[in-house]
Amino acid sequence: MQELRRWFHTISKLRSEIKSLQPDNFKSYEKVRYMQSYREVLSVSPLDCLLGTSISRSHRTGKSRGWGTRLN
Repeated sequence: MQELRRWFHTISKLRSEIKSLQPDNFKSYEKVRYMQSYREVLSVSPLDCLLGTSISRSHRTGKSRGWGTRLN
């Protein structure tokens, strides 16, 4: 019976700890999602949106595919 009480106490403490950590984990998750979306926004230029990724990247890197002159 004594061991059962210890287990109950341990489980109660762990549940309490989990409950206290959940909001912190959620905040951390939201920060990571924000940083990922911010990085994605920075990696897309207006030229990507208008002409397509492969064309504008070729202009930015200087690797022309024969579609005219570079814009730099």
